[in-house]
Amino acid sequence: MENLEFIYRRIEHCVLLNLLKNKDINQSLAYMVDFKEHKKLTVIPRNYSIEVSNDKITMIIILLIGFEIEEYDEIKSRPNLHIIAFDDAYQRVNEFNKIKKDIRQIDFMSLFFMTLSRTKSKKLNDLIYLRNLSCGKFRN
Repeated sequence: MENLEFIYRRIEHCVLLNLLKNKDINQSLAYMVDFKEHKKLTVIPRNYSIEVSNDKITMIIILLIGFEIEEYDEIKSRPNLHIIAFDDAYQRVNEFNKIKKDIRQIDFMSLFFMTLSRTKSKKLNDLIYLRNLSCGKFRN
């Protein structure tokens, strides 16, 4: 991962920010939540979340509790808004009670496999073949 941007205190948030800059990953995430192809997505780090958007879709990945108080009001009226959490911690805190029903939880492995299945990258496709070998899908 080149040019890792360290703007968050937690390293996993920094890694996620940089991974979402990969078009294969951010376009796969958009497909997972909207079931449509979205291109030219921009990744914007915010204080409590990461925004991935273009003029047709806005995805907000919640990172920290302050999101509902500090950022939600600014983005809540955007069309085709998807609020995403990769961590189920939001279910256990009172700070998300107002928007809890609007949050879609996604598993990192689901995004991983969706990205693998959609990529045109030869290198990444080789990983699929490697996985198939370990599953015995090439055996006679």
